[in-house]
Amino acid sequence: MLGGRDPSQLDAPHTGRAPSVSANTHASVMTYAGSERAKTLFARDWVLCMLLRDPFQGASPFLDTEQLNPTKETTVQITRNSIETTPGPNDWFTGKVYIDTVATPSEPSRVAAASVHFTPGARTAWHTHPNGQTIYVTEGVGLCQRQGGPVEIIRPGDRVFFEPGENHWHGAAPNRFMTHLAMHQVDAQGNPVTWGEHVTDDQYNATPAS
Repeated sequence: MLGGRDPSQLDAPHTGRAPSVSANTHASVMTYAGSERAKTLFARDWVLCMLLRDPFQGASPFLDTEQLNPTKETTVQITRNSIETTPGPNDWFTGKVYIDTVATPSEPSRVAAASVHFTPGARTAWHTHPNGQTIYVTEGVGLCQRQGGPVEIIRPGDRVFFEPGENHWHGAAPNRFMTHLAMHQVDAQGNPVTWGEHVTDDQYNATPAS
C-alpha cells in the first residue's frame, strides 16, 4: 500500500469514475455531513431568534441602533396639551372667539396652525396673509367672504383657501357656533397676517350666496 492506496492502481487508466467507497466509509461521511448541517441550521436559527427577539425583552446584540444612526432622536417629539386656550383679541375679532394653538413655525418650516372657536355672530376683522391661508371647518356653521365677492356659507368638511394678499374674513353664522382649523405660512420676517378694519354688521348680515 502506498499512501493508503493499492500500488496496482497507480498506473491504472483513468475511467472518469470516482473510485469505489466502502459502505462503512460512506456511512461515516454521511454521519459527519449530517452533524455539520445540524450545527449550521442550529446556528442560523439562533441568529434569527436573536434578531427577531421581543424588543421589550431587550435589544438584539446584532442591531445596535445607536451605532447605525447615532444622531437619530430616540423619542417622538410631543408637545403635551398644556397651552391654555387664548381669547381672541378685540382688535382682531368681533364677538367672543377662542384660539387653541396647534402648530407654531419652527425652522425650516414656516407653517402655523390653530383651532379657532367662534361663538354665534363672532367673526374676524378683514385681513390678509402673505402666503395665503387655508381654513378647514370641523364643527358648526360659518360664513366667509373675500373682498368684492358674496358671503358664503361653510359647513363641517368644507375647506376654504384664501390667496396670498387676498382681503377676507370668516366667522360663525348668526345662530350657530363654528370651529375651524386655520393654517398658513409666515413670511421671511415671521409675519403671519395683516389686520384691517372690523367687518360691519351690514357686511356680516348680507344675504349669503349659498
